[in-house]
Amino acid sequence: MVDELRSLPKAAKIALITSVILNLFLVALLGGHLLRGELRARAPVGSLARALANAGANLKEPDAAVFKSIMNTNASHYTEASQHLVEARQELRRQIAADHFDPDAARQAYAAWQNSLNMFIDDFGDALIDALNHISLDGRRQILSERRQGLAGAAASQGPPTP
Repeated sequence: MVDELRSLPKAAKIALITSVILNLFLVALLGGHLLRGELRARAPVGSLARALANAGANLKEPDAAVFKSIMNTNASHYTEASQHLVEARQELRRQIAADHFDPDAARQAYAAWQNSLNMFIDDFGDALIDALNHISLDGRRQILSERRQGLAGAAASQGPPTP
């Protein structure tokens, strides 16, 4: 194989080396983006889940009962969408870590992950908007306040960004 590379014209060698370097860079960039997205996604989603779980406890009656009831009624929809999202993310990771990187399979896995994310956001958002529609203005403001506090706490605990 080394003899074959030596027999290539100089321009082809440069193109080959450049292509390999760019492919490695793009794989590292994509991996870093996914890792960073995973770390970002964990804190807000976790704090959102905690805020929603605590929302009923912190809301005044009857807002607490109505909010919990609507979110629980719709939980099967966004729980299923969440499971699809987890499975799509695992497939994307599997494609990225495969011994033989297949760009087409990685693109398909990325598209499936994107679609699953959109479906989760749609399903969860519909349930949340429905629940918010049935509670008072004070209840909605309380949820916003808790969400802001949760995000501020998550940002403070992560510390400054690392290079």
